[in-house]
Amino acid sequence: MENRIKKAKAKLGPDAHIFDDPWRGYWPSMINNAKWIFQHCLAGDEIVDLGIDASRSYRSPFYAMERWVVQFF
Repeated sequence: MENRIKKAKAKLGPDAHIFDDPWRGYWPSMINNAKWIFQHCLAGDEIVDLGIDASRSYRSPFYAMERWVVQFF
């Protein structure tokens, strides 16, 4: 888990749900991430955007998928 995500979990508290799934390849990981965020949206959980990762010069396709799923809730 990235350091910035660990810091966010510590700040949000022990009940925060953090998606931390091992990399399984692009599509299997994308599907697992989509399922996870969809299930939490259905459960009414608050979804928190940690913001731009300063170590990247782009937004990932995973971020785009997450934004797409969340917009329906």
